[in-house]
Amino acid sequence: MKRRTLLFGTAVVVALLATASLYAYVSSVNDRAIADAKPVQVLVAKGLIAAGTSAEDASARGLLTLSSIPRRSVPPGALSDITAVKQLVTISDIYPGEMLLSAKFSAQQTTGNLTIPKNKIAMSVELQDPERVAGFVLPGSEVAIFDTFKIEALAGQPATPETTRLLLTRVPVIAVGPTTLRPSSATKSSDAKAEPVPSTLITVAVTEKEAEKLVHATQTGRLYFALLSDKSATGGGSTGLNNGNLFE
Repeated sequence: MKRRTLLFGTAVVVALLATASLYAYVSSVNDRAIADAKPVQVLVAKGLIAAGTSAEDASARGLLTLSSIPRRSVPPGALSDITAVKQLVTISDIYPGEMLLSAKFSAQQTTGNLTIPKNKIAMSVELQDPERVAGFVLPGSEVAIFDTFKIEALAGQPATPETTRLLLTRVPVIAVGPTTLRPSSATKSSDAKAEPVPSTLITVAVTEKEAEKLVHATQTGRLYFALLSDKSATGGGSTGLNNGNLFE
């Protein structure tokens, strides 16, 4: 009888603990959901803010307003005030209704209609849709650039297999040109018709050394852009991949 009572008491305690644990879990999930849905104040453009406009000037001209947006919908770098970017300028146009992101501002100089970051130069690369993340690369984005290349045999040394390697770890995009249709060069037979493919000019801001790498890679290899967030990690020290080590 005592043994049955003890077992019953143990079962009751286990049940209570399980119920408490489930309640705590459900409560934490509910709290997170409530926190994600809770509105936060972020700055939004009331009118067009042209590239090269300082945050201070945009505020003085009444082009900024605070808007309540659910926390889960606020992207990284969204601004609730201009303190951190007050003396900086926009690197691209910001359109009405667009949230202000810190990545959209830099200490820059404007040349013509293009705003170039200080100590950088602007270079354009023509890419098709897959190589530019299907059109998600926009002014203000940051990208990593990969190069697929092959070193031809030189001075008696054998050619290297075609290799893909990270070329530039993180560069800002300052302009995206119009998309045009160009004939595809990838035809499988001489009588196959070349299907037109969309191609777009992407302009990035780079240092002189980065520009040298980009020009050389453009002339000798094939480029691929990867879209980055502020939490993306690049530059892990890989020596590149080819058919020989792809599955290592």
